[in-house]
Amino acid sequence: MYHYVRQRHELDEQWLRGITPEEFDAQLVRLTRELEALDWPRLRSWLDGDGTIPPRSFLLTFDDGLADHVQTV
Repeated sequence: MYHYVRQRHELDEQWLRGITPEEFDAQLVRLTRELEALDWPRLRSWLDGDGTIPPRSFLLTFDDGLADHVQTV
């Protein structure tokens, strides 16, 4: 779950628990080494009974609509 993806000094100044953009990138690299990233159309198709998805896959989502997600992620 990702809430704040900001530069370290911004996280520290605002007392936020989050990660830096570099840490986020590193996590994505690790995820994609082991799993296949899905997009919404492929997942929707699978949920509708069409197509397949790999057994080791993931869909990255963001539920809060924070500016960090739009501007940084």
